[in-house]
Amino acid sequence: MSISLNNQNFYELLDVASTATQDEIHRAYQKAKQTYAPNSPALYTMFTPEEAREIALMLEEAFATLSSHEARKRYDLKLLKLRNNDEPNSALYSETLPDVSLDKDGQDPGLYSSPEEEPTSKVPKEVPDGYAQTPLSVYKIDHKMEENIKHSEVFDGSFIKSVREYKKVELHDLSEKTRISTAYINAIEANDFKALPAAVFSRGFINQISKILGLDAEKASKSYMDLFKNKRS
Repeated sequence: MSISLNNQNFYELLDVASTATQDEIHRAYQKAKQTYAPNSPALYTMFTPEEAREIALMLEEAFATLSSHEARKRYDLKLLKLRNNDEPNSALYSETLPDVSLDKDGQDPGLYSSPEEEPTSKVPKEVPDGYAQTPLSVYKIDHKMEENIKHSEVFDGSFIKSVREYKKVELHDLSEKTRISTAYINAIEANDFKALPAAVFSRGFINQISKILGLDAEKASKSYMDLFKNKRS
């Protein structure tokens, strides 16, 4: 699994405010390097060695830009122009990491090298009337809960957990499918924002969990990351 970084600016990548001091930027950079060292769980659970190297390069580029007064001034001007033109921040990056594209069964089509290696699905192809399925479970439909999910605007950890439990998705199965450690999933569901990695990676966690649970990934990640930023700012 991997995450697209092309909608993250350098401040978000280092998990600092745009008004951060040079000391704050330096400390954030050192923390990021430590968090995403080669033996770090944040990398082990999410990225290949090649992608990890791309992340390291981006962290270096972000720090080099924001630690230089003149380079930061030019970068801030570029951000301002992009914001005023309502253009995506992808223009700031020459390299990106690909998003995971799950197939209709929730599998990563590039994960297995041959059909013989694919695991047997735990979910039947057909389910009884009154039931529905995720890539990992079959559950009885509760129309009140379905309406609550459909119209919800706040996707905090407790709500995500309630959806997972309603849809009978076991924590271990979710961790195995997404390759997100159970510790991080528990932190997400407990709104333990300090136990989560930087925003760029935490957003990727929410996107992948949302895909498995059948949630609107864009809406869920935006809602959760708004809470994340408010608590970590």
